[in-house]
Amino acid sequence: DYLKVCWIQSQCDNVTILLYYSNGTLAKTLVSQQYCEGNYTQMLKVAGVPRGVYMLKILIGGQIWSYKVLLQ
Repeated sequence: DYLKVCWIQSQCDNVTILLYYSNGTLAKTLVSQQYCEGNYTQMLKVAGVPRGVYMLKILIGGQIWSYKVLLQ
């Protein structure tokens, strides 16, 4: 019931990681805090979220990445 997310920070910035249902509704905020320079690996708890297809949105500073995620 965990989702592993890895990223590299080149400077201190706010990091927000959001999990959305396939219909675009927010399912869960997984991370919302500031991180500074370094390599990060987080095991994010997704227990209680129904199995299915989701979109994972990662916001670091002004940059945004989106990934399709299948929770089994």
